[in-house]
Amino acid sequence: MIIFNTAALITLIISAIIVAPLYYFFDFMEGSTETWIFGATGFVIGGIVEMSGLKPRLFFIPVWLVGIAILIFQFFDSFGWLGLGLSLGSLVLLGLLLGIYGYRIEKSEWANATETFESAKVALLEEDRILLWQRLFSTFFVPGIMNFKPAMAAHDEAVLAFVLEHLGEELSEEGLEQAQALQKYLHSFQQAEGKFDLKIDRLSEFKEQLAELADPTQEDEA
Repeated sequence: MIIFNTAALITLIISAIIVAPLYYFFDFMEGSTETWIFGATGFVIGGIVEMSGLKPRLFFIPVWLVGIAILIFQFFDSFGWLGLGLSLGSLVLLGLLLGIYGYRIEKSEWANATETFESAKVALLEEDRILLWQRLFSTFFVPGIMNFKPAMAAHDEAVLAFVLEHLGEELSEEGLEQAQALQKYLHSFQQAEGKFDLKIDRLSEFKEQLAELADPTQEDEA
């Protein structure tokens, strides 16, 4: 059973970097305050990582949702039913604002996807492997809010074809099989004209592999 994925580990590391100094510089990190901080950090950092294209999960539950659950519990524990009502109302408003913000970000990413893909091809010619994988990570489009359309599937299929043709030897055996299966899956989605429910998690899993390959430290360790 998978307790957490790679994206959740990334979220945990970022959260620890932010929260750890609070224990050193302040003496209020105890009791309910600690719970508030953990909930807020999980929500904010988990949300940011989610919108970046990765999907941090804890027992298959989004990390940002875990953070919200902690905050709601603490509101109820501290202020009773009034706190619960205020927290839920605030979350609805915040969710609406985040949805609008996330949609705008995704719309911008999709608008730049083709240009980013072209810059990846240039990086291949210039033999800049780190920049190449970073561009491929950026151009491989995995929406969190927008509907996944056949045009998006065509773009991601083209990215996969590029990776398999030029960089297949740099993928793990599992990653290679995943890319080949995903390429066929996206092609089927296009042939069906987007009329079946595409599982975004399959795209997210491959995006996580691109994130690892785009990490400059991977080359240093190699």
